[in-house]
Amino acid sequence: AYNRMYKQIATSETDRVFRHVEDCFDRQMDMRLVGKRAEEEQWPSYTGVDVSAKRRRGTTIVTIGIEPKTFHRIPIDARIGAWSSPEICEQLNDVFRRYNPKVIRVENNSVQELFLDMARHVSDGDPSKYPWARKLEPHLTTGRLKHDQEAGVAAMDVEFRNKQWAIPARHMEEHDYNSYEHFSRCGACSFTRQLWDYPNHPTTDMVMATWIARNAADAYDPRQQEAIKKAVEDVPEDPMLSGGGWL
Repeated sequence: AYNRMYKQIATSETDRVFRHVEDCFDRQMDMRLVGKRAEEEQWPSYTGVDVSAKRRRGTTIVTIGIEPKTFHRIPIDARIGAWSSPEICEQLNDVFRRYNPKVIRVENNSVQELFLDMARHVSDGDPSKYPWARKLEPHLTTGRLKHDQEAGVAAMDVEFRNKQWAIPARHMEEHDYNSYEHFSRCGACSFTRQLWDYPNHPTTDMVMATWIARNAADAYDPRQQEAIKKAVEDVPEDPMLSGGGWL
């Protein structure tokens, strides 16, 4: 546990799900600076939220931006905190003000569902209080889906291997990266640590929020929709379905 947590030494390479994630770490890229660029250039962005129960370490909010020239998926904002529901809403106010994400998805279990209902209820009474509430969507998560090789969390490693992501990692050189007291509070450090050591890290909330945001990007990215449309159009017509194969 010490080697995994503090020295980033897994028990074996097979323990790690994201074996190619480090290939996407850019140690010259600063998350705060790339976030500011995304804000100024109004990149398409997507936010995932994993709301914490009291017994867990904290709520995580991850926003992924799509860089317009390379189409890389770049984490532009990662936050973690033991926030109350109103405090989570204020964090999302800031995310909305800065990045105006196309959608904000929240994992749909009992705790998160209560948060969704609360935010929408308050927003219905005063839409200006939580302007992002109209972009809220539940993200249905099941254990089977999370661990499915193609549709679940592990499928992100295919994207890492294909260099579809650029992950800011300058903080790994500049921050007190091996201090639990630091990385348990620093969103950027918690983000890279959890991705690197998933599923062995003591908490995986940041990975879950990233996965939720990534799935939102898949669903709303026009290039993804066009690819799906083309794939459907390219499927050969089945004579049995068109009626030509029946006597």
